[in-house]
Amino acid sequence: MIAAPLAITGAVANLLGWSDVLWNIDIPGSQSFWISAAIVLFFEAIPEEFAFRGYLYGKGLQKMNAFKASALSILLFVALPVATAPIQGLLFDSVYVGGHSQVTGGYLITMFFFAVFQQFLRYHSGSIWTGIGFHFSFVYLLRYLGPESSDIIQLTGDVQQGPLQVVLPVGIILGFAAVLWFYRKSRIQKDIKPFSS
Repeated sequence: MIAAPLAITGAVANLLGWSDVLWNIDIPGSQSFWISAAIVLFFEAIPEEFAFRGYLYGKGLQKMNAFKASALSILLFVALPVATAPIQGLLFDSVYVGGHSQVTGGYLITMFFFAVFQQFLRYHSGSIWTGIGFHFSFVYLLRYLGPESSDIIQLTGDVQQGPLQVVLPVGIILGFAAVLWFYRKSRIQKDIKPFSS
């Protein structure tokens, strides 16, 4: 599930000439790789999903329909970096949001579509853990695509990162959508009882 989007991204980059690609396969065995994974899982994916797709969405469902509860959860998720950036600036004299020193329009658009897909997973799977898995995969894998030697997919030469930064997230989204589709299809087939005379 995790290796496929990385492999597809590397193959597309190489085939279309967007970049020369080096595969740093030894990185997953390094200690920093696993520490970074734990940080993303326990300080980003789990708390954010429990807060937005767990608690807020659940409380919203008690007072409104699923569409309104989903919209509220999505809007609050997107509003979080807008609210926390000024606090970061006051406390630390610098702001770090999505790889930038300020909240950008592109970042908010990415957050919006990310939140919409997360809510889609929550609604259709019925499990918060599906969203946690996607959140972890999405955020963590995007950290390992770039020009540095510490990246699993190291882009070298005349790098066109824009297209590549679309291919990897789309690959991750399609992978999770396929898993969800197969899961729902298998559940529907189990519910259909064979016709007996």
